[in-house]
Amino acid sequence: MQSNKIEQSEVTACDAIDSDDKLAILLSLLGEDKAHALCSEFGGSSIYIPKADTLNRELRNKKIISDYKAGASFHQLRKKYQLSETTLRNIIFK
Repeated sequence: MQSNKIEQSEVTACDAIDSDDKLAILLSLLGEDKAHALCSEFGGSSIYIPKADTLNRELRNKKIISDYKAGASFHQLRKKYQLSETTLRNIIFK
């Protein structure tokens, strides 16, 4: 017999904030000019905003690639980023 589980959607702190408060947060985080630019570009659409750790990993990977192209060895990259050579190769040659 199969169970009929209803999955509850994740509720975040942001979900509990009404749209006026979200706009106030946007303005306080970005400032009026950048918030306006963001709204002009993406207003009315749904956009994906990654979690901070995802963004940090992508930025780190871009730095690794840049360091490698600038001549850093895998040994230097391993020490700097605390990653294995296999992981570094996957990042650089993906």
